[in-house]
Amino acid sequence: MASFVKNYDNLFKRWRALQKGAAAAANRQAKLKPETTTTHGMHTGMEFSTMTLQEQFNMMKGLLIPAKYRFATMKDLKVDTKLSRLPAGIQEQVLAKMRANQLNGYAFFAPAGFSKTTFSYALYERAIAANLIACGTSSAG
Repeated sequence: MASFVKNYDNLFKRWRALQKGAAAAANRQAKLKPETTTTHGMHTGMEFSTMTLQEQFNMMKGLLIPAKYRFATMKDLKVDTKLSRLPAGIQEQVLAKMRANQLNGYAFFAPAGFSKTTFSYALYERAIAANLIACGTSSAG
């Protein structure tokens, strides 16, 4: 029983330390947030409606796509057997099909390391662009 109490006390102390660390991190993050917000609730410093389509796209891409995958665009993707375990021939086929039908829906099934996430973010980036263009042209007309 004494061992359980000792372990419980240690766990409780660690939990309190983690809680304090999380609170300190939240306070630091709150200090870094900009003061201005747009009508869409995004912290940008300028109104979304006054931005050019390119500025809107860059902002949306920055908010929605993790930095690790921002390189993945339909025009820049190429066969890479060093980073992907997917064979080069299949990568070429998948990329050709994706480029031919960029706004279609896709489902990728494979083990880890077969470029599923990279392909998905490239398609997502293209969908963001297409949606902004469609919204921009429909509101302009």
